[in-house]
This record gives sequence, C-alpha cells and structure tokens, in this order.
Amino acid sequence: MLQSMVRDFAKNEIEPKAAEIDQTDKFPHDLMKRFTEMDLFGLPYPKEYGGSGMGYLAMVLAVEQLAQASSVVAGWLGTQCNCMETIFRYGTEEQKQKYLVPLAQGEKLGCLAFTEPATGTDPRAIQTTAKLVGDEYVLNGQKRFITRASVSQIVTIFAKTEDNRVTDFIVETNTPGYSTGPAWDKMGSRGSDTCDIFLDDVRIPKENLLGSQGEGYRILLQAMTAGKLGWSAQGVGMAQAALDEAIKYAKERIVHGRPEAELLSIQWLIAEIATKVEAARWLTYRAAWLKDQGEDITKAVALAKLFSASSSVEAISQAIQVHGSYGYTKDFKVERLYRDAKLNDLIEGSLEIQRVIIANSLLQ
Repeated sequence: MLQSMVRDFAKNEIEPKAAEIDQTDKFPHDLMKRFTEMDLFGLPYPKEYGGSGMGYLAMVLAVEQLAQASSVVAGWLGTQCNCMETIFRYGTEEQKQKYLVPLAQGEKLGCLAFTEPATGTDPRAIQTTAKLVGDEYVLNGQKRFITRASVSQIVTIFAKTEDNRVTDFIVETNTPGYSTGPAWDKMGSRGSDTCDIFLDDVRIPKENLLGSQGEGYRILLQAMTAGKLGWSAQGVGMAQAALDEAIKYAKERIVHGRPEAELLSIQWLIAEIATKVEAARWLTYRAAWLKDQGEDITKAVALAKLFSASSSVEAISQAIQVHGSYGYTKDFKVERLYRDAKLNDLIEGSLEIQRVIIANSLLQ
C-alpha cells in the first residue's frame, strides 16, 4: 500500500516538475509539504517519536519510487534520516522529544554535517572545534558540501573537543554565529541545495552534546548505514527509470522500417540493464530488512551501496546507448538520470570507501 501510494505521488506530482527542478535549480518547497501530509519523513521510527514505525524497508520502498521521478526529491528522505538516526540511536529522551519528534513529523528539516574542506570521512582531519565554556559549548569551523544546509532548522554537527576527540552536537540553525554560503553549482542533483556551513562562536547548551564526548565517529558510522540505504534505493529507482525509458524508446523508435526493439543489440542492452536493476534492488532490500531485524548492516549496506551506485551509472549509460544521440540531449529523461546518478559514486562514502569496508569486514 505504501509503495503504491508513493508511486502514484511520484508519477502524478513529482514527475511533471522534475525537469523544471533540474533546469531552475530551485528547491521545491511545495512538494516538501506533501511529504509531511503523507507522513513520509518518519517511516523508520517508532510512533512515540513521531514516526510511523514501518521500518527501514518501508523507507527504501518509498525512496525507490520517488527516485524514479526525481532523485533530488527522493534524497530528502535520506538527508532527514541521517539527522534523525543520530538522535534516535544516541539521543537522550529529552533530545528525542525536542528534536526527533518534529523531524519525524516533518515540522522541521534536518541534516548532518561532517565533511570539511580538508576531509571527507577521515575523523583525524576534522578541524571544527567545540570548546566547553561554562554551561555551553562554543563551536568554530567550516563544513563543506552539506545537503539542505540552508533550509534546515536542526543540524547534527561533528567537531573536535579539547581532548582532540570527535564529538557530535545538535545545533539549531537560528543560533547566532551559524550561517551558510551560496549553493554549489553542481553537475546533477540540481534543486537540492548543497552549501558550506560556517560556525563563528556558535554557542549551544552542553545538553546538546549527542551521545558521549569522543563518540562522534561511531555515531557517524551508525547514521551513515541509514543514509546509505537511502542512496542505494535511489540508485535502484534511477536505474529502473532508465530501464523503463529504454524500453519505451526502443518500442517507439523506427529503424529501417521496424521498431528498434527488434534489434538484437538493443535487446542485449535492455537485458543488461534489467539484470543490474534486479541485483541492486535485492541487495538493497536485504540490507534494509537486516536493519529492521536489529542486525549490524555495516557490510551489507556497503555491498548494496557499492553495487547500486556503480551499476546505476552503468545501467543509465546503457539506456543512453539505446537512445543513441538523442539520449545525450536534455529532451530525454536519461540525460538527467545520468547526471544525477553520478553523485551516488561519491556521497555517503565513495565507492573506494565501500570497498575498504567490505574487505575489512571479510578479512578481520
């Protein structure tokens, strides 16, 4: 029922606006209201914290359907989940009621800020600092490539405390000293603002420390398992959309008096795309199901992310091949899908990082 509801929403309300979102690079706030009305933000989380209690597999099913219309819109669930996951797993009861509930209900938007100009996922290179002064922590530093930073009200920010240990903090974006830079002009994922965050003597109560001091990197890794599920599902959705577009085009395109779909070379491409879609889908579903069972999915979600990201780019490239030169133009959806899919290779840990995680899990 959820899958069907989100599919209809994506087809009827997102798909007609997807190209415009990409072309204008404008954040579509009207669609965000519909997310709240449909209770999509809190899918994985218990009802007592504002969620629906449907679990991570439900989130994956929703993201997959949304991504077939627009990966930008689908990414809202993953970004929100990154922020919520840190609070759900490590927050106090007071923090959960104050921050998780409005995030899960869509009353407030959130994001997670770890990346800096000098580092991607290496905690040793973190330069943002948090100094305890009386009953407050004072944060200073800069975060880079933070999705939805300019429109979020709650951000979980990772900084080094005076003992040089990475720690996580909850920051409300209306706090004095918090600001964002201009949105980066990206190749794809346009319409999803990606900004730098600047912290200039940002003072937060010490009660906003998340988890224990020095526990930040472990919190990050836990949060990223949920984020990677979202990105894996996005890859599946985009590859499925590419498959649908390739089949449609192959049936309609007439070559030498007959449909292109009758050509053996085109059939081979479509078969290759379909195989990648199915393999990525079941790796992703399995990782989400394991997380719903309370299992450690570090390796499972790395497998899903690695395969979904790489195979979606390959699948969409093959769909462009089916379209021929037309696929290289903005008149056809596969061109946008290709630009958007490339981000999956880089975000929430690059493909190289996923390979390291998988290998370390097997070799330990």
